[in-house]
Amino acid sequence: MENDKKITIECSGCKRTQTLRKSKLIKCDIYTCSLGGCKINADFKIIPKEGFIIVLECNVAGGFCGVNYKKPTNMDLESINRARNIEYLGKMQLKEKGQNPKCN
Repeated sequence: MENDKKITIECSGCKRTQTLRKSKLIKCDIYTCSLGGCKINADFKIIPKEGFIIVLECNVAGGFCGVNYKKPTNMDLESINRARNIEYLGKMQLKEKGQNPKCN
């Protein structure tokens, strides 16, 4: 059967592999051995694409996690703006209390 065929997925950070049945694979743009990164290669970074948001998903290929690039909807953009406003206001509160917030 086609779905019982085995497929090997590679971590984009350390090149470690995971073999599983094709039917157990969820299609992603990038696969990693840890959510949002690589367990072995700490220098590996997921590079954002201009105009896209990054969606992280757990256990898409056995124990591997997946990364998908997605065009943001209006609701996504509104949510991002709310989160940025909350971060900004939080940093301003810390600054008023004399604490030095870490700025990204």
